[in-house]
Amino acid sequence: MMMESSVDPFDSQEARPYKTDPVVAAMTSLVAAYQSSDILAFEEAVKHKDIAGDAFVAPYIDDLRKKVCSKVILKGIGCFTRVKLDHVKEMVGSSEIDVDELLLSLILDKKIEGGRINQYDKVLEIERQSKKEEMYRALAVWSQAVSVNAQGIGEGLR
Repeated sequence: MMMESSVDPFDSQEARPYKTDPVVAAMTSLVAAYQSSDILAFEEAVKHKDIAGDAFVAPYIDDLRKKVCSKVILKGIGCFTRVKLDHVKEMVGSSEIDVDELLLSLILDKKIEGGRINQYDKVLEIERQSKKEEMYRALAVWSQAVSVNAQGIGEGLR
């Protein structure tokens, strides 16, 4: 799950006989909730005593929760240019501080391109670039690289 793989380790032939085991069933529900980005099912699975009390899984629960919340946020904001922080807070069921931290990390990791948090209005603002602007920017970078290469070739011939 931490590697964002879609492979279900409990669906293998070796693990199938243990599907009815409560520990494996709890872990299977956790994996399913993570892969489907279902925050409510994820929280329910985390509350299970076999997962919450597991010494191996417990240190990773916060990171997994952040990843699930990030996936929910990215899916939820879609193509909007302005989203109220209260709406994001409702989507993930977290506190305002946690939502701010999540959004900030998504913006800094460039998963939300052109995003900024307006704390006065409590709004996430996303400045979307049009396809034409992106194309013209890419062409400008490309033409500059061609120009530099042409100058280097020209100087090499002298």
